[in-house]
Order: sequence, then structure tokens, then C-alpha cells
Amino acid sequence: MRTRFDGLAKDLWRDALGDLGRVTAEAEVAPAAQRADTTFEPDPLRRVALAGRGLLGRMAQDPVMLDAFHDAPDGEEVRDTHRKYLNWRHTLGEAHRADARHWLVVAGDPRSVRLEFGLRPLRGWPSGVYGSVPGFALQVVSVSALPATRDTLALRLFGRGRVLRSAGVELLALPEDAWERRLLPMLLRWRTQIPELPALRSPDEEDFVDNAQQILDEWERRATDRGLAPLMRQFERRLGRPVVEAEREVLRDRLGTLGPERLGDVVLDLSAADLSAWLGDPRAR
Repeated sequence: MRTRFDGLAKDLWRDALGDLGRVTAEAEVAPAAQRADTTFEPDPLRRVALAGRGLLGRMAQDPVMLDAFHDAPDGEEVRDTHRKYLNWRHTLGEAHRADARHWLVVAGDPRSVRLEFGLRPLRGWPSGVYGSVPGFALQVVSVSALPATRDTLALRLFGRGRVLRSAGVELLALPEDAWERRLLPMLLRWRTQIPELPALRSPDEEDFVDNAQQILDEWERRATDRGLAPLMRQFERRLGRPVVEAEREVLRDRLGTLGPERLGDVVLDLSAADLSAWLGDPRAR
């Protein structure tokens, strides 16, 4: 069964691969104006860069059709999507047709599909990646079974529960210039697509809201801390000691409510004793 998340996965393909080739969402494929989830055709001049995009980049080294299922699909859904793949493959030039692949990305374990289509672990690929016989050109990623490595990080953002939560923590720990950091705004876009009223959310959507909000709150906290760092050094110099964690929380909160100029005035105007009292007074401004 298709869910809201399957459509939102198009953001993942676009944000992760869009600068290295042509990403087409809702690509029209003949006959009968069928539409594929997403297709990707790599830029031949950017293959080296594509190899640096982890497992997702490896999947996209050749022309691919990408379909995402937050809930495990049944056999009929797989046949329907693969029929679209075969029609899309027919539109490719002869030179690219033989290399084209169809990838299904599933949040959980599509066990019934693996059994029905005889999918086996792909040799040389991480655990959680399965393939059909070569002529069928169907590959499946079970996100919940992927190892927790940087190579799989982008795909694990499509996971549930602890998988998503772990991926978010790892994402925030990466350097600011890491390519995966571009995926943080995607989580915010996904969050805005979920109904605000809990009663209107599915259990899957509620799980996503809880986990994504924790990730986004941590992102905001770290951004605040980066803005707080220069002021923190001034406070510690004036106090003549390190700022303890409770005082750090006070400064983080007051940076948001009072602004950096007020904090700058306080640290310059007050003595060490008065500054310590100001940090301990919940009514201080």
C-alpha cells in the first residue's frame, strides 16, 4: 500500500543526486501514460563524484528507476512498478538499455516479496541489499537491515523508529561541508507534510514526527550553540571558571529571548559575583 512517505522519498533522490545527473520525478512512460516514481540518469562526467555518495551513489552509477515503499509492497505492487520500469527501459538508447536497473527501497523487510521473486543477497553489497536473476534487473534495499555506516546514511533517513533516529544523530555529527548535510532541510520539508493534529496522523506518521522533531530540535540546539560559543568564552573569562551545564542552558535560552547584544552587555557590565548571580536568577533579564 502506498503512503505519504513514498511520495516524499522523491525529495531524497533529488537532494542527494540532483547535482550529478538528471532526476525526473513522476516520469511519464509509455504506454497509457504510466508514471514512474523517479528515474535517474547519471552525468557521465560526474561518475567519480557519484561514487562518493555512498550506497545511493553506487545504486545510481547506471540509469535507474527508483521506487520507495514505507510499507512493504506485495507481489502485485512490485509487478506493477516493474512493468513501468520495463516500459521506461524501452525508451532508453541502445547503449544504456542493458545497464538500466530497477531499485525498490523499502523501510522494513519485504520478506514475502523476497520469497516470491527469489531475491537473494547481492554479493559484494552490504547486508539488506537483494537482487533477482540478472535478466530481471530488480534490486531491493531493506532499509532496516542496512549496516549503520556512513555509506548507508542517506538511505536510512527513509527508515522508521530507531533507524531514522540513529541516522539523524549521525547526520548531525558530520562536518558542516559533508554532502549529506544538505538532507537536513529535507527532513523539515517532510515534517511539514504531516498533519498537525495527532488524530489525523497514521501510526507511521506519528513515529516520523516524534523522531524527526528530535533530530530537528538537536539541529537547532547545535546551531544556537555555534552562535553562543564566542559569548561563552567571554562569560568564562569574566567568571574565571568554566560555565557549568545548567548555566549553559540558561545562556542558550536567554540568547533566544534576550538576544546577543543583551548578553554582551551583561558580561561586560557585571562583576564576576554579579554575573554568577545573574545566571542563577530565573527572573534576571
